Amino acid sequence: MRVSAFGALFDDQGRILCVKRNYGSRTWTTPGGWVESGEAPVQAAQREAYEETGYRVEVEHLIAVYCSPWMDDYVFFFQFRVLGYDEWQPNSEIAEIGYFEKDALPQPMEVRAAISIHDAFEHIQGMVRVFHSDPG
Repeated sequence: MRVSAFGALFDDQGRILCVKRNYGSRTWTTPGGWVESGEAPVQAAQREAYEETGYRVEVEHLIAVYCSPWMDDYVFFFQFRVLGYDEWQPNSEIAEIGYFEKDALPQPMEVRAAISIHDAFEHIQGMVRVFHSDPG
């Protein structure tokens, strides 16, 4: 089973922070990644947000858990609040970061990432969404 944790971080203008992967399909998504052995999803989301963006964050609430049983894949998606920021530079994992409006999300972006971002903009809390096949 694969478990990952991601988070939504909004700026004062209501735009969401997205990161562009510098590997694989090089798609845009929200900050996040795999939950490591012995790590809670909340800790993983906070760690990944810092590693990928320089933002020190805390989790406000759970937006949703996305389950793709056919892939044995489970994603925790949290709402973040900023605690601080340390300077960040593009690296081998993340090519760039930026804030985007709901109707102007960067491309390319996988369908499941777009769905989670939509849920964040809709202020969803505590939802479980099950994908029975690839929504893309």
